[in-house]
Amino acid sequence: MIDFTHQISNFTRYGIFSYQFDEAGNVVLNPQSPVFQQNYLSISLSNINYNDGKIPSFYDTTFTEFTNPLSSSNISATATDVLDQINTLTIQNQQLQTQLDNVIALNQLSDTAANALAVQDIIIALRIQLGQGFSASDFQTDFPYLPIPIEQRDNAP
Repeated sequence: MIDFTHQISNFTRYGIFSYQFDEAGNVVLNPQSPVFQQNYLSISLSNINYNDGKIPSFYDTTFTEFTNPLSSSNISATATDVLDQINTLTIQNQQLQTQLDNVIALNQLSDTAANALAVQDIIIALRIQLGQGFSASDFQTDFPYLPIPIEQRDNAP
Protein backbone atom coordinates (compact mmCIF):
# COMPACT_ATOMS: atom_id res chain seq x y z
CA MET A 1 0.00 0.00 0.00
CA ILE A 2 1.23 3.48 -0.91
CA ASP A 3 1.81 5.86 1.99
CA PHE A 4 0.61 9.42 1.32
CA THR A 5 0.88 10.75 4.90
CA HIS A 6 3.36 13.47 3.91
CA GLN A 7 1.18 14.70 1.02
CA ILE A 8 -1.95 14.57 3.20
CA SER A 9 -0.30 16.58 5.97
CA ASN A 10 0.91 19.20 3.42
CA PHE A 11 -2.58 19.43 2.03
CA THR A 12 -4.20 19.83 5.47
CA ARG A 13 -1.59 22.44 6.54
CA TYR A 14 -1.27 24.49 3.39
CA GLY A 15 -4.33 23.53 1.33
CA ILE A 16 -2.26 23.02 -1.79
CA PHE A 17 -3.68 20.49 -4.18
CA SER A 18 -3.15 20.31 -7.92
CA TYR A 19 -5.59 18.16 -9.83
CA GLN A 20 -4.56 15.57 -12.38
CA PHE A 21 -6.65 15.89 -15.55
CA ASP A 22 -6.54 13.78 -18.68
CA GLU A 23 -6.55 15.24 -22.19
CA ALA A 24 -10.39 15.39 -22.22
CA GLY A 25 -10.51 17.37 -18.98
CA ASN A 26 -11.65 14.54 -16.72
CA VAL A 27 -10.21 14.09 -13.25
CA VAL A 28 -7.96 11.04 -13.18
CA LEU A 29 -8.63 8.73 -10.23
CA ASN A 30 -6.61 5.53 -9.93
CA PRO A 31 -6.29 3.93 -6.46
CA GLN A 32 -3.21 1.92 -7.49
CA SER A 33 -1.31 4.94 -8.79
CA PRO A 34 1.70 6.21 -6.80
CA VAL A 35 0.63 9.79 -7.65
CA PHE A 36 -1.20 11.47 -4.75
CA GLN A 37 -3.57 13.48 -7.01
CA GLN A 38 -4.77 10.29 -8.71
CA ASN A 39 -5.81 8.76 -5.37
CA TYR A 40 -7.57 11.71 -3.76
CA LEU A 41 -9.91 14.46 -4.82
CA SER A 42 -10.22 17.78 -3.03
CA ILE A 43 -13.76 19.11 -2.64
CA SER A 44 -14.11 22.52 -1.06
CA LEU A 45 -16.80 22.66 1.56
CA SER A 46 -18.46 25.87 2.59
CA ASN A 47 -20.91 26.61 5.32
CA ILE A 48 -24.24 27.65 3.92
CA ASN A 49 -26.19 30.12 6.02
CA TYR A 50 -29.92 29.76 5.62
CA ASN A 51 -32.31 32.61 6.22
CA ASP A 52 -35.02 30.94 8.29
CA GLY A 53 -37.35 33.88 7.75
CA LYS A 54 -37.63 33.08 4.02
CA ILE A 55 -39.16 29.62 4.49
CA PRO A 56 -42.46 30.82 6.05
CA SER A 57 -42.82 33.38 3.28
CA PHE A 58 -43.08 30.57 0.71
CA TYR A 59 -44.51 27.63 2.69
CA ASP A 60 -46.94 27.04 5.51
CA THR A 61 -44.82 25.97 8.48
CA THR A 62 -47.63 24.87 10.79
CA PHE A 63 -47.97 21.14 11.37
CA THR A 64 -51.18 19.73 9.98
CA GLU A 65 -50.11 16.11 9.68
CA PHE A 66 -50.40 15.37 13.38
CA THR A 67 -53.60 17.25 14.19
CA ASN A 68 -56.77 15.27 14.78
CA PRO A 69 -58.93 15.84 11.70
CA LEU A 70 -61.87 14.03 13.30
CA SER A 71 -62.40 16.27 16.28
CA SER A 72 -66.06 16.70 17.26
CA SER A 73 -66.21 20.33 16.07
CA ASN A 74 -64.85 19.37 12.64
CA ILE A 75 -67.32 16.51 12.28
CA SER A 76 -70.35 18.60 13.18
CA ALA A 77 -69.22 21.49 10.95
CA THR A 78 -68.55 19.14 8.06
CA ALA A 79 -71.85 17.30 8.49
CA THR A 80 -73.73 20.61 8.68
CA ASP A 81 -72.00 21.87 5.53
CA VAL A 82 -72.85 18.69 3.64
CA LEU A 83 -76.48 18.80 4.76
CA ASP A 84 -76.72 22.46 3.71
CA GLN A 85 -75.31 21.63 0.28
CA ILE A 86 -77.70 18.70 -0.12
CA ASN A 87 -80.67 20.86 0.89
CA THR A 88 -79.60 23.61 -1.52
CA LEU A 89 -79.24 21.14 -4.39
CA THR A 90 -82.59 19.56 -3.56
CA ILE A 91 -84.32 22.96 -3.64
CA GLN A 92 -82.63 23.85 -6.95
CA ASN A 93 -83.68 20.52 -8.48
CA GLN A 94 -87.28 21.03 -7.28
CA GLN A 95 -87.31 24.51 -8.84
CA LEU A 96 -85.94 23.17 -12.13
CA GLN A 97 -88.46 20.34 -12.13
CA THR A 98 -91.28 22.86 -11.51
CA GLN A 99 -90.05 25.01 -14.40
CA LEU A 100 -89.88 21.95 -16.61
CA ASP A 101 -93.42 20.91 -15.71
CA ASN A 102 -94.68 24.46 -16.37
CA VAL A 103 -93.06 24.59 -19.80
CA ILE A 104 -94.48 21.17 -20.69
CA ALA A 105 -97.96 22.30 -19.61
CA LEU A 106 -97.67 25.51 -21.68
CA ASN A 107 -96.57 23.53 -24.75
CA GLN A 108 -99.62 21.33 -24.51
CA LEU A 109 -101.85 24.44 -24.68
CA SER A 110 -100.28 26.03 -27.79
CA ASP A 111 -98.44 24.19 -30.53
CA THR A 112 -97.14 26.61 -33.19
CA ALA A 113 -93.89 25.56 -34.93
CA ALA A 114 -91.78 28.45 -33.60
CA ASN A 115 -93.18 28.00 -30.13
CA ALA A 116 -92.54 24.26 -30.29
CA LEU A 117 -88.85 24.81 -31.15
CA ALA A 118 -88.46 27.36 -28.35
CA VAL A 119 -90.15 25.04 -25.91
CA GLN A 120 -87.95 22.15 -27.05
CA ASP A 121 -84.81 24.23 -26.43
CA ILE A 122 -86.05 25.28 -22.98
CA ILE A 123 -87.06 21.75 -21.97
CA ILE A 124 -83.75 20.26 -23.12
CA ALA A 125 -81.79 23.00 -21.34
CA LEU A 126 -83.73 22.32 -18.13
CA ARG A 127 -83.18 18.57 -18.47
CA ILE A 128 -79.43 19.16 -18.94
CA GLN A 129 -79.41 21.31 -15.79
CA LEU A 130 -81.17 18.48 -13.96
CA GLY A 131 -78.34 16.17 -15.03
CA GLN A 132 -80.46 14.00 -17.33
CA GLY A 133 -78.03 14.47 -20.24
CA PHE A 134 -75.12 16.51 -21.56
CA SER A 135 -76.26 17.75 -24.99
CA ALA A 136 -79.38 17.95 -27.16
CA SER A 137 -78.42 14.66 -28.83
CA ASP A 138 -78.97 12.88 -25.48
CA PHE A 139 -82.75 13.48 -25.69
CA GLN A 140 -85.60 12.23 -27.84
CA THR A 141 -86.83 14.47 -30.66
CA ASP A 142 -90.50 14.00 -29.71
CA PHE A 143 -92.33 15.88 -26.98
CA PRO A 144 -91.70 15.79 -23.94
CA TYR A 145 -88.06 15.21 -25.05
CA LEU A 146 -87.25 12.47 -22.56
CA PRO A 147 -83.62 11.34 -22.14
CA ILE A 148 -82.44 8.54 -24.41
CA PRO A 149 -81.20 5.55 -22.36
CA ILE A 150 -77.42 5.61 -22.06
CA GLU A 151 -76.91 2.30 -23.86
CA GLN A 152 -78.88 3.58 -26.90
CA ARG A 153 -77.00 6.88 -27.30
CA ASP A 154 -74.69 7.41 -30.30
CA ASN A 155 -71.67 8.19 -28.12
CA ALA A 156 -72.15 5.15 -25.86
CA PRO A 157 -69.04 2.94 -25.61
